[in-house]
Amino acid sequence: LAMGLLAFGVAASAASGPDPQGAYRLITSVSDRMLSVLEAEGQALFDNPQRVHQLVEQNLLPHIDFDHMSRLVLGKAWRRATPEQRKRFTQEFRLFMVRFYTTSLLEYTRGNKIPGDAMRFLPLRAQSGDTKVTVRSEVRQPGGGQHIPVNYQFAVSAGQWKVYDVGVDGVSLVANYRTS
Repeated sequence: LAMGLLAFGVAASAASGPDPQGAYRLITSVSDRMLSVLEAEGQALFDNPQRVHQLVEQNLLPHIDFDHMSRLVLGKAWRRATPEQRKRFTQEFRLFMVRFYTTSLLEYTRGNKIPGDAMRFLPLRAQSGDTKVTVRSEVRQPGGGQHIPVNYQFAVSAGQWKVYDVGVDGVSLVANYRTS
């Protein structure tokens, strides 16, 4: 009976689809972890940029769908590319993104104390079973000023929520790189 109920529960859970709150919990957890480390290590990160690179690799990159992102960036050119060209582009784009995030984090922390409310997540607007969601946030600029809206586009990939685009102040990272 217990095995039957367990099987029924698993089947019912799978039938209802992914939980959009999972994407929200994922990005808030990753952000909290990154901000905690940035705050704890502070200025020492400047002396060791490789450490920031390591933090990005460990905490952010496992949750990004670089294959999906690369397909979107290349657009129609993806279909014309050979499997080897697709693989190389995805690897190079991933490396580019690591450098981008590493540089951004170093600039953000340069001489600044990371405030506890550096990033604020807005309520999620999604329906149960959605396979794509946008998690909206605001990033506080060091030294005050306007908050910068940062929106994370998530899709379910192999049963897990993964980021496939990031919009910063209304500009999509994917669309920006597609035009270049």
